[in-house]
Amino acid sequence: MAEDKGKEEEKFDFTDEGEGYISLAEARVLAVQTAVEYPGDYGSQYQGVAMVFEVAESGEDDDYYTVVLSVRPQGNFDGTPGQEQFVVGKEGTVAVRQVLSHPTQTSTSPAGTASKGGGFPILPVAIGLVVVGIIAALGAVFVMNSSDGDSVPIAAAIPTETPAPTETLAPTETPAATPTRSSVPTATAVPETATPRPTFTPPDTPIPPTGTPPDTPIPPTATPTDTPIPPTDTPTPTPQEVFRPLKERFHVWKSRWIENYGEPPILLEEGVLNNHKYITLPMCGIVDAEGGFAFGGFQHKDSLSLGRYTIALSGRHSLNGSAAYLMDYSVKVRLPDLLGEGSVTTKYNNDLRTLLDSCGG
Repeated sequence: MAEDKGKEEEKFDFTDEGEGYISLAEARVLAVQTAVEYPGDYGSQYQGVAMVFEVAESGEDDDYYTVVLSVRPQGNFDGTPGQEQFVVGKEGTVAVRQVLSHPTQTSTSPAGTASKGGGFPILPVAIGLVVVGIIAALGAVFVMNSSDGDSVPIAAAIPTETPAPTETLAPTETPAATPTRSSVPTATAVPETATPRPTFTPPDTPIPPTGTPPDTPIPPTATPTDTPIPPTDTPTPTPQEVFRPLKERFHVWKSRWIENYGEPPILLEEGVLNNHKYITLPMCGIVDAEGGFAFGGFQHKDSLSLGRYTIALSGRHSLNGSAAYLMDYSVKVRLPDLLGEGSVTTKYNNDLRTLLDSCGG
């Protein structure tokens, strides 16, 4: 018995190294629980739509667990789920939360049709109209060939009889008149009628046409041809040449930022967080938000990318906590650093220009 007791104590012996740490399974549960209670920004078409979260992959290193969740709307979904990543400290704190991709709808129907109701059912109505037309045609044939054998009169063109040609009677011979005796006729003088003679009419003498000189053709005036001017090749500036004036704008904007708010990083807000809280940024900058257990992190409302930085724009954003826990939190804001001139690209210059235009630089 003493030997078995010693083995049991040896089997359940813990080291001080893992005390207070959560397991990978508990980190998965914490990630799903946080996503359900405080959904992220998965696209404007999914605002207010209940979502389903499933663990797509997970892993760990010395200090953190990494959990990637697949995100899709509840119900039938014909598309590609999005992905959201959680980096969870082994002491149970959500250190980083970010949406990697949005759910993508691949069918022609709009997102949320299963939960919100579809459009007018055009295909079923069209099929119904075709069926009704076939039934009506069959009904007409059935009436024409009824079971009693009586044919329904059908309007038909009655042929018009062509009258036979009337035979023409041959002329009847008139009997010769019987001569009667009469007195000797008296000779009557018949006046001689003069036969008219044709009068000679001289032919018309043709009048020769007046000669009109032909029109002299006017030679066309030659239109001068424009001589094309070859385009002048304008050299395309390099990314380094474009970066130099943007760099000067950035330093002017940075000086005004420090003059208005102080040397970065500045402490914007701190306190005790319960559940969800909105926070307003008066400036643009990189936000570092820290909190205790179950802290959901800083949720960007509007942001821009500059190299490896995510720049929060001024305006209202949010902090995600937990309704079951009270935790201390702090929010700090700092400025990004520029790349060296030799490392800039066209995309980096475009992102820097957008940042300066959006933040008053």
